[in-house]
Amino acid sequence: MDLLLKNNESSSALMKIRGLTGVLTVRILILLVIVAAGLALGQTNLGVGSIGGSIRDESNAVVAGARVILTEESKGFVRDSESDSGGAFLFPSVIAGSYSLRVEKPGFSSVRMNDLTIVVGEQASVEITLHVGEVQTTIAVTTPTATKLDAESNTIGSIVDSARVRELPLNGRNFLQLAKLTAGTSDISPASNLFTSNVGSPDRMVVLPGTLPNSVSYSLNGIDITGSRDGELAVSPSPAAVDQFAVQYSFLMPDQGTCPAVVNIVTKSGSNQFHGEAFEFLRNRNLDARSFFSPGPEDLKRNQFGVAAGGPLWKDRVWFHGFYEGLREISSFSGAGYSPTREMFEGNFAGTGHILYDPATYDPSSGTRQPFPGNFILPSRINQVAKNLLKYYLPGSSLARHPSNIQGNPRNTLDDDQEGLRLDAALSTRHQLFSQIFKQSSPSDQPGLYPLSGLLYLNDSELAMIQHVWAVSPHTVNSLRISFLRNVAIGGNQSQGLGPILNSIGISNTFESSGVTAINLQGYSPFGRSNGEVGNRDNTWQLSESFTYTRARHNFAFGAVVLYRRGWHVDGNSLALGSLSFQPTFTAQLTPNAQGLLAPEANTGDSFADFLLGTPVTGLVTGAPETQYRSTQVVPFFQDSWRLTPTLTLNYGLSWYVETPPEPQGQAKDAVHGFDSSTGLLIFAGLRQMNSQPFATDKNNFAPRVGLAWKPDFLTSTVIRAAAGVYYSPFRWSLAYYPVGAGSPNRAGASFTNAQTSPLPSYVMGLNVFPVPPAATLTSNYAANLPPGTVATALNPTFRTAYVNQWNFSIQHSFSRSDSMELDYLGSAGHKLANVLDLSQCQPTANLFCSPAARPWPRYGLLLYADSSGNSSYEADVAKYEHRAALGFDLGFEYTFAKALTDSYQSSLSIFNQISKCRSCSKGPATFDVRHRAVGSLIWDMPFGRGQRFGGHLPRWVDLAVGRWTLSAITTFATGQPVTLTAPNQTGSALITPLPNRVCDGRSDRLSGNIRNNGFMWFDSTCFVVPDVGYFGNSGPTVINGPGLNNWDVGVLKAFLLVGESVKLQLRGEMFNAWNHAQFAQPNGNAGAGANFGRISATRPPRLVQIAVKLLW
Repeated sequence: MDLLLKNNESSSALMKIRGLTGVLTVRILILLVIVAAGLALGQTNLGVGSIGGSIRDESNAVVAGARVILTEESKGFVRDSESDSGGAFLFPSVIAGSYSLRVEKPGFSSVRMNDLTIVVGEQASVEITLHVGEVQTTIAVTTPTATKLDAESNTIGSIVDSARVRELPLNGRNFLQLAKLTAGTSDISPASNLFTSNVGSPDRMVVLPGTLPNSVSYSLNGIDITGSRDGELAVSPSPAAVDQFAVQYSFLMPDQGTCPAVVNIVTKSGSNQFHGEAFEFLRNRNLDARSFFSPGPEDLKRNQFGVAAGGPLWKDRVWFHGFYEGLREISSFSGAGYSPTREMFEGNFAGTGHILYDPATYDPSSGTRQPFPGNFILPSRINQVAKNLLKYYLPGSSLARHPSNIQGNPRNTLDDDQEGLRLDAALSTRHQLFSQIFKQSSPSDQPGLYPLSGLLYLNDSELAMIQHVWAVSPHTVNSLRISFLRNVAIGGNQSQGLGPILNSIGISNTFESSGVTAINLQGYSPFGRSNGEVGNRDNTWQLSESFTYTRARHNFAFGAVVLYRRGWHVDGNSLALGSLSFQPTFTAQLTPNAQGLLAPEANTGDSFADFLLGTPVTGLVTGAPETQYRSTQVVPFFQDSWRLTPTLTLNYGLSWYVETPPEPQGQAKDAVHGFDSSTGLLIFAGLRQMNSQPFATDKNNFAPRVGLAWKPDFLTSTVIRAAAGVYYSPFRWSLAYYPVGAGSPNRAGASFTNAQTSPLPSYVMGLNVFPVPPAATLTSNYAANLPPGTVATALNPTFRTAYVNQWNFSIQHSFSRSDSMELDYLGSAGHKLANVLDLSQCQPTANLFCSPAARPWPRYGLLLYADSSGNSSYEADVAKYEHRAALGFDLGFEYTFAKALTDSYQSSLSIFNQISKCRSCSKGPATFDVRHRAVGSLIWDMPFGRGQRFGGHLPRWVDLAVGRWTLSAITTFATGQPVTLTAPNQTGSALITPLPNRVCDGRSDRLSGNIRNNGFMWFDSTCFVVPDVGYFGNSGPTVINGPGLNNWDVGVLKAFLLVGESVKLQLRGEMFNAWNHAQFAQPNGNAGAGANFGRISATRPPRLVQIAVKLLW
């Protein structure tokens, strides 16, 4: 691995990843062989389930010393146990699958229970009654109901079983979409999805009830596969490899991890029979409907293909399952924007309706400017840098066209290849071994509407793991897992590798030059791209050890999880190409404001005219080289499930979460810096002014958990549960940049502001945009000599680990063997959440005026400070109904009524609080808050054709047409998520979310209920106005909700038998948004967008049709 660990010198991770993958795969295999040969192994209970129960005789007396035999039906693997003095038995660490249970005791007839299905994360419980008789006599008993009651567990969540993974319509074959079958889940707002905006793959995160997106943990066969950067899913296996997964979001026992919610995935394994599938899924433009706002069909060519197979290598002893899946996609989506017209590109603003004023004509005596003659800017007055930038912008057709006046179809490409192999081995009745390797490569190219405004993504992952379950005795099981994960998530602008474009444009002093600076124009669509290369390459080793001991009515477990991560991150380049913002400032007339200062007059000037003159209002550029970090997590735990009575179980436990901060390595140690508020200066580890460890390890993270599960004697089909616990979220490495980023030599950024109260600009493109960055050498007087406008970052040295207090109450009732219902109350409160504020921001007055003179440290244009001061809260009522597999009909329905609040910045670089020192000012619904959500799923094997209830004796030729049809569907109804409101930033405080002034409510059923006839206006935009220059807005950021969701996905499957029942051909047709409802996207929430403010200009996907063929054996 040394070559991999030291290979951090190349300038572009996008170019060097593929050369490493072959070497890595070989070394992973070597690692597996060494580990398999040298260790006695096992694991924690993630990725597995358990089955236990009690044994009694006909008089209801407990039976001790009975032999209990658990057999995995598809493999023939056998485990033995024995009932204790209380008649109880337990099989912990049971891999999900179908089992039979046999109980033997001299003097009693044997009892056999078949078709016991154990799902991931389940604590299955059965009650066995022995009858007097001969051991040789076997009595078959009825298995538990198909909808099993969780009589001993307090965990609340949902299981997505193998039938749902296999049969439900799945857009893009992304299994994580099925997590949205769970109550209370929601999509991540694009504005708050930092992972997607930086490094791609929008299908790698999900919001679970009461949990921030970056606090969800993802587990594959018990191994943590959560990305370090933002909590994303690092490994996304094909449905051909996924057997089932559990979505657990309230009350997890300590052995299930530290996070408040987990997606627990189990992969398919081989059996004593050879089984497999070969498949191809197809989508193209001829099958899909036209998008609502698209002027024509969108080009699409999408093929997903692959093969999966499993079977015995040595019958009853060793089994395998392997798979490969490829994806090739070329798509041209409909892009729309609102651009200045061709005439405006040439300086002619006669048709804008706004008078332009020439800043060069300012008269100090009158405090006014003179208009441009004819509202025309002469070519000689157009800034040369602006002329060069216009090559990367496109004119619109007419300003009268709303919400867009330019359309296009940028061409996206995506190539995804993944393969994996799983081996299971029964070494003996007491030892079970399992190993898996997995590899995925998923590069994509996503251009934007305007030239060079798109992104390039590279997402690669490789995983190797091994586990062993050792039944030490009938009451004792030892277990351990070991794994290695390499995760690569890199994103860069579309211009990577095209050379120093910015140099030819005329913009200097940026950290990267291969690209086009982001240009933001008030009232028009932006163009360019601010980010350089951003992302991470992580190597993660994990060891999980646990020991389970059953005694009397107790099921004790204790152990520890150790995770060591070594990563190379490029976190500071989201503004490496710089960002410039233009408002109608220097081409507007001047008039005194409430403070007696000159300020732009409303409805005069134009932001694009300011751009042509080269006079931005603000500019910002930051960057940093790749930094290597190391960190270790250690989580010891203890827990017990104590059956206080036969009907009452107490679940309790305690874990201790310790995580060392990601500590920079090599020369980056000297770049570690903090902020001394007593002097207003930065301090540096390289000058021995502070420790190179950015903050102290938080060692008091104790997480107690306790729950009760009661199955009353008088309500034997009902379970009542209540539980509470404390959970911790790992430090997300996207914040690791703050103590080593801007402020250090070669890393310090720069910003500037052209005061809107000034008649003439101080910064002009081509002259001093961007300012010269600080010195490149760290000396004792470096901090004191930082130039005005310096951008610096820092992290609170007392940064704490985020934690969540969680509680629930639930009632579950089974109406029949196939029907059950559950009612849940969920509550949680998050504290010490990550937050980012600007320490150099002015302290606003009572009327929200932000005076530049009130800035505490004017040396800094921006002083971003990451701390752990955020809070959140969540409450929900959940109702669930399940009907399982009776007569081939499987139905699930879940409804949630919930409210999620937060005052933190919600994981997006652009969503900082408006007023840094007033979190309560921005408290409100989280961007992922969904008040009402209902989701249902259906799988119906139609009872028609030979061997079925109807037409059981039809001729074969008739059966070909009417037999073996399956209907599947997913339906989702939800209210809308909050719209993120913004306004032009006129405060002089960069990189915040400026808010408008709210002068009336703004919510309007009259508008939202009639958008097709009102120009697609969703809310009353007149209720939100742009604050005056120098003022913050008084609105909350998420006071308006966007459109809801009314969606149906439908699948129709037809199977043809080829060789008996063992080989069949399946044809599939799947429709997503089957009824082609226009599922409107969020309206424009920018109060500076002019006539487009409050309007909807995009939709979610229209009806998409996917056809497929599968060969199954």
